[in-house]
Amino acid sequence: MREHVDFVRSGDVAAELIVEGPLAGATRRLLSEDLERGDWTATVELPAGFRADAGAGSGSLELLVVEGDVVVGGERLGALGWARAGSAADLGEIASDGGAQLLWMTGPAIDEATRIVDTEALPWSAGSHGGPPGIAAKVLAEQAPVSLIVANVPRYDSGPEFHECPEELFVLEGDVTGKAGTMTPGSYFWRPEYVTHGPYRSESGLLCFLRGHGELHAHWIENEHATVEENRAHAAVLRRAAETRPER
Repeated sequence: MREHVDFVRSGDVAAELIVEGPLAGATRRLLSEDLERGDWTATVELPAGFRADAGAGSGSLELLVVEGDVVVGGERLGALGWARAGSAADLGEIASDGGAQLLWMTGPAIDEATRIVDTEALPWSAGSHGGPPGIAAKVLAEQAPVSLIVANVPRYDSGPEFHECPEELFVLEGDVTGKAGTMTPGSYFWRPEYVTHGPYRSESGLLCFLRGHGELHAHWIENEHATVEENRAHAAVLRRAAETRPER
């Protein structure tokens, strides 16, 4: 289990030079970590001329290009380019001629084919599970971990909500303000399941990377102070209602 991180600015996290393994020579700023399993999320800065195998072993790897460009598995990705492999070794070589900053996410192995995506080419889709209008998303992965690029319009307001799975978010552009303060580019959170969050406001609009470790469905609620136990009970009531609802 990872600790609740709500929130941290990646630029404020101490940079550590990686001296061994597939990322040797790169710099890491650790954002969250599961100390039992060894999974972690970090920004990773690749120096110009970097070239190495993506990894070894059975764990999964997901990455998003924040700045610069990289070649992953023989394909060149610019900013917002995304890749995921059920096993890190399946991504093959990662290289960057001019240097790059990546959001790097490791996890347990998943039964999923390697995907390398030019996110800019993906269409936007509307909708936010009953949330206020003004949100659009690019769906990168529907299988858990669910991964999305999400945007909202300027002067956007949303109410309190919770999810039944852990989620993490990294701000790419714009701003969003909640109880913990204002998140700007480079800000990140990891939030456990059933934790109430919101209301939120975005003055200039927001572009972010959102990742859900399970079914990422937003339960919009009235009480912004609802506890984890109250949200868990509320979700159970919703599930029972869905199970007993007559089929049409």
